[in-house]
Amino acid sequence: MDRLTALRVFVSVVEQGSLSGAGEKLEMSRAMVTRYLAELEQWMGARLLHRTTRRLSLTGPGEEALNRARAMLALGEEMEQIAVRGDEAPKGQLRITSSYSLSEALLVGAANDYLARYAGTAIDILLLDRTVNLVEERIDLAVRITNDLDPNLVARR
Repeated sequence: MDRLTALRVFVSVVEQGSLSGAGEKLEMSRAMVTRYLAELEQWMGARLLHRTTRRLSLTGPGEEALNRARAMLALGEEMEQIAVRGDEAPKGQLRITSSYSLSEALLVGAANDYLARYAGTAIDILLLDRTVNLVEERIDLAVRITNDLDPNLVARR
């Protein structure tokens, strides 16, 4: 059972006042709404709604569950927004290592262009002519010119 969907169904049933209304709003059958509601009640171990042929009303545990369900759904929406915002402009520090000669020839100009384009970033360039351990020194990008590649690294021409 998708518990987040079950919570969404529960909140919709309460807001719409009927299983059929919730089904229409969520574009699912009344039977599916009933199934999600039953599985949610089974998971929680409590009856959430008093149901009659004419009316629905919340039980004590249902009232408490409704508040928490709304909070969880809001949190779920916030989490979805984090992923959307992740596609925006980069932010934070970028750690790069390069040799002295390659840095002077290419990297400094490219870094300046990058910083001008993405104001929320910073670049830390380590100028080293030796091989560094990328994980230990927390390096995001290593730019090297060599014929002697470490087999554990990913290289591109």
